[in-house]
Amino acid sequence: MDAREAFFGANDPHIYGQYDPLELAELVDGTRPLGAPADSRGLTQVRIFAANPSPSRGPRTYPAQRKQESYWKKQIVKVVSRSLRYADT
Repeated sequence: MDAREAFFGANDPHIYGQYDPLELAELVDGTRPLGAPADSRGLTQVRIFAANPSPSRGPRTYPAQRKQESYWKKQIVKVVSRSLRYADT
């Protein structure tokens, strides 16, 4: 079973499970502990850590991940990526 199968049905749209890191960070930044002053927080940076699939082992996922990474970078999100390490099969 993979992650999609664990959380979503076979006929669910492909966008289910996707999120916008900047929107998530802004949502978290907008919440504050009870009694804390309104200016007690401030969003200064958003980072996402991602593993890049191999083009040869993931011919469909590789371009999708690159497209997603490009979109994140346009949103001022700092993307820290590395090559995905595959277990020997």
